Amino acid sequence: MSQTDFAKIGGVGKNTQVIYEKDAGNPDTGYLSAIAAVGVDVVFVLTGKHIQEGTPVLSQTEQEILQNIRDLEERERETVRRMVSGLVVSTDKKPRDS
Repeated sequence: MSQTDFAKIGGVGKNTQVIYEKDAGNPDTGYLSAIAAVGVDVVFVLTGKHIQEGTPVLSQTEQEILQNIRDLEERERETVRRMVSGLVVSTDKKPRDS
């Protein structure tokens, strides 16, 4: 991704993006929130450390599913949780091919 494209995601200009990358300026929360929304690990950007080393990165599909669940009302989320739990239990009971 180009600096111009990345800057656009963060809501800043290319020059500001260059300043951030040179560690010559500090991004604001709007910028950090915007880049986090596209999957950037902002804790790593700020500290150089991952919160939980070894935690797998979510795939695009997993991110979409998670966002869809977060967009639901609480009652709907509980329904989805029960449905997924039922699928896992159902799958665990099926004999596996060798």
